[in-house]
Amino acid sequence: MNFLNKTIKGGIFFIIPVVLIIILMQKAFALLKPLANTISDKLFTGNVMGYKPVYFIAVLIILILCFIGGLIGASFIGKAIVKWVEDNVLFLLPGYKLMKDTSKSIIGMEGEKSFPVVLAPIDGWMITFLIEKLDNGEIVVFVPGSPSPWSGNIMLFKESEVRATNMTQRQALKILKQTGMGLNQVMNTGKN
Repeated sequence: MNFLNKTIKGGIFFIIPVVLIIILMQKAFALLKPLANTISDKLFTGNVMGYKPVYFIAVLIILILCFIGGLIGASFIGKAIVKWVEDNVLFLLPGYKLMKDTSKSIIGMEGEKSFPVVLAPIDGWMITFLIEKLDNGEIVVFVPGSPSPWSGNIMLFKESEVRATNMTQRQALKILKQTGMGLNQVMNTGKN
């Protein structure tokens, strides 16, 4: 069952991006088709290998744009643009930073920062994420909701008031999504 569960989840993480890429490519092709037709009419007469060259030209334009986009994205300017968009637009999405880092962790990419999981005394002990330490000695924690951990509250505590855990961000999110199921196993063994 565990193999089946992991395989299906892996398939979902494989299929969703592929489907999104196909949809985006169809939209890009529709936008580039007039340009590709113009280039095709000027360079070719007839078909190439049984197909109109417009399709090859559109794919070539898309590949060139992707290459240029990759170069820009890897450059200092591209990284600055992504940072600006994240800081000024995407911050409006609740839990964006937490979702981004968790998604990177799931697919094997290293996130910018992994948020330590701590227990905070809020009507009992609640699973929270340590976001940052302030200069005055207090800490900022994000208190996620359950079963949807992507929204919650921000609270300040003295560092001595919270309990550190060995839980990973991914384990904590899984427990929150399952409304607490599996917490005993993680707390006792450190495994999910």
